[in-house]
Amino acid sequence: IVGTVRTLLIGKYTGADWTDLIVYGISQGSIYALIALGYTMVYGILRMINFAHGDIFMAGAFIGYFVASYFDQTGFLEQNLVLSLIFVTLVAAFTAAAMAVVLERIAYRPLRRAPRLVPLITAIGASFFIEYAFLGLFGSGIKGYPEPEALKGRVSIFGVEILKTQLIVIVAAVVMLIA
Repeated sequence: IVGTVRTLLIGKYTGADWTDLIVYGISQGSIYALIALGYTMVYGILRMINFAHGDIFMAGAFIGYFVASYFDQTGFLEQNLVLSLIFVTLVAAFTAAAMAVVLERIAYRPLRRAPRLVPLITAIGASFFIEYAFLGLFGSGIKGYPEPEALKGRVSIFGVEILKTQLIVIVAAVVMLIA
């Protein structure tokens, strides 16, 4: 907080810069809220902290990236944007769900009656395994989803300029959190 107040007082950033930072924070926070909701649901049902939950989310994001990139290379993404986005989302979600089910059946279910520390250690191990498997397979470089022309640019909401992709993330997160 002190650093934020200091940068406000010295005028390092303009009002537009602060607005962009706030919108970015809300967009990123929307993704974190969805992941946190998943953690909460898993803990509420299984009474186990699944440290691999974020890694499963990451796996779905990677699958979505590969499908979206393929659609972009074939031109399908630009020609059928809505259908592409629905398909990419469904494939990513089903892949992540399937991966979570396999992980639960192999790593967690056999340990249901074990002392609480045993599944916790298994969850940490599963998390490391998934992270390093993806690191080994795909490297550590930044991978950006393709951005179709229709999603480039900004929209103005109450005078605040928001990237279209950020708006989609925020709206989708709110809808999923309500549902």
